[in-house]
This record gives sequence, structure tokens and C-alpha cells, in this order.
Amino acid sequence: RFRADFADRIDPIGEGESALRALMARSRDRHPSHWYRDEARIGRVRFGMRRLAELAQPRGLVTVVVIFPWLEAPGGAYPHAAAHAIVRAEAERHGHRVIDLYDAFSAHELKALRAEPHDAVHPNAFAHRLAAEQIANEILAEHREGAPR
Repeated sequence: RFRADFADRIDPIGEGESALRALMARSRDRHPSHWYRDEARIGRVRFGMRRLAELAQPRGLVTVVVIFPWLEAPGGAYPHAAAHAIVRAEAERHGHRVIDLYDAFSAHELKALRAEPHDAVHPNAFAHRLAAEQIANEILAEHREGAPR
């Protein structure tokens, strides 16, 4: 159904893209990482990253993709690292800068980051403040260096 609904908005994944395919194979077979095992869904991510670049780059806009981690760690291990790597690779493939908030978020207990105690999706005000600090640090680092990265 997904493939049919988005047929005109799925970019192809080449047979020879072994690094990407290895990441896809490493994606966990659990929600939401199971999406990153599917070629059509990765093609949809690729399409979105390409379109964003096509709109931004001719206008001289710098784009930053911010990856928010899923707020869970069953057994203490974060299960979605491969999904983060796929999103990063697809963003960088199209010239977007990437900020992955995993490190900033993992320094805190999950209950300090969640909007609701059992909500692994929505970060609370504190987590949004952490995200804003990371984004601001990236912008400030760019200005200190004098040129966009």
C-alpha cells in the first residue's frame, strides 16, 4: 500500500549500494526501525532529502536535518542507531548538515525527556531545550569559523 500511495515520491535504491543495504539489514525488526528495513521507505526518505536540496540549494539556503531519538532504551541499549545512520547518510548525500540529538539526549534519563511517562515519541520542554542548545551550538560554531559547513 505504501509503495502504491507514494509511487511518484520514492527514489530508487541501487543494487550496488552495499553500505546502505547493510544499514538496512542492521535495522531492528521493531517499531519504528522496521521502516528502515524497507527499500520503498528508504526511497521515500531519499526523495524527501533530494527535494529539500533542490528547493534550498539554488536559493543559497543551508539546510540542517535534526534527528530526534526515539525515547526508549530497552535493556539499556538504544535500538535505533542504524535508522539514525540511514537518515544521516541520506541527508548528507544531498548536502544537508545533520545534528543527531542522540548523544545529548542519552546523557539524561528517559523520564527527564518524555512529555508523558510512557510516550517514547514526544519530547518534553526540557528535551526541546536540549535540542535548541545543540542547534544553537551548531550555528555559533559556523559563525566562529566564518563560513557555512
